[in-house]
This record gives sequence, C-alpha cells and structure tokens, in this order.
Amino acid sequence: MSRVLPTYAYLAIRKTAFGILASCLLVFHLSCSHSEVQKKPDIEQRIISTAGDWMGTPYKFGGTTREGVDCSAFIQIMYKQVFDMELPRRVREQRKMGLEVPREEMKPGDLVVFKTGVFFSNKQHIGIYLSQNRFLHASSSKGVTISSLEEPFWNKKFRTSRRLINEDGALIDRQQIAAQ
Repeated sequence: MSRVLPTYAYLAIRKTAFGILASCLLVFHLSCSHSEVQKKPDIEQRIISTAGDWMGTPYKFGGTTREGVDCSAFIQIMYKQVFDMELPRRVREQRKMGLEVPREEMKPGDLVVFKTGVFFSNKQHIGIYLSQNRFLHASSSKGVTISSLEEPFWNKKFRTSRRLINEDGALIDRQQIAAQ
C-alpha cells in the first residue's frame, strides 16, 4: 500500500532538500580559490547567507513571500535584509538606481538586468551579481536559484548592471544614486 504525502509535507521536504543542496553548493562555491572570490568574500557571503532560506522558493508573479516570489520582490527583500536599503518594488524603477557599471567590472552585490520579452515587449528580469559570472535571482522556471551569465539565454538577454553599494557593502552616496 502506498501512502501519498499531503501537499504541505511534500513542499516542506522539497524546500528542505533544496536548502541542503543549495548550502552544499554554496559552501563549495565559496571554497574555490578564485581570486575574485578571495577579494570580496564578505559581501557575497552576506548575500548567499541571507538567500539560503529562499533557495528553491517558487516563482510567483506579484509574490512577496517564501510561498512564492517574483524577481523584483526578491531583489527588494534581499537588499533590505543584506544592506538595509529600501528599493522600489518594480524592475522598471530598480534598474534606474545606482551607477551603471560595465559588465566586465561587476562586483558582488551589483544588480543585473535583463530584457526577457520578445519583439516589442518591455518585460524585464533582475538579479544580484555574486562573482564568476554567477547571479542570484527568482527564475520563473526554477524559483530562487543561482544562474550563470555564461548560459546562452542569460548572456543574450543581459542589458545592464547597476552598482548601489561600495566595496565595503555600504551604500553609495544617496545623492549619486538619486542623480542617475
């Protein structure tokens, strides 16, 4: 006789498994001896540590909780929790904040913005850069996850990166941010 787990139990087990897997992957990622990770580990570690409980959270358009979250709400939540900075709720406003930085000069904590719509659609997506071309985001297909800018889809859709924090993880002067 087979037993079927209630939906809530299944989701709790799934979320725990995702959390354990994500933690293992993140520990491995942070233990690499790449110079970029060695230069700025504390900002990246702060982001990853805060995101740990969110890993595997499903994507939900308009969602703002661990039951389901969209990309802009996830970025808003992460910036508030990691850097104590209030961001607007929508990608449209988030992508205008901070200082634009060239892709090859991105640092942990920078926002990465993508144009995911086709033809004349203005649909956009946003994430937080970690290091080594990896970024954290709420994916519509995978939920909260870490992806690579080297993946063909993200590479093609990349539009801009924005810096809101300095190398110490402190906010860039608010006048500089507002002037952009």
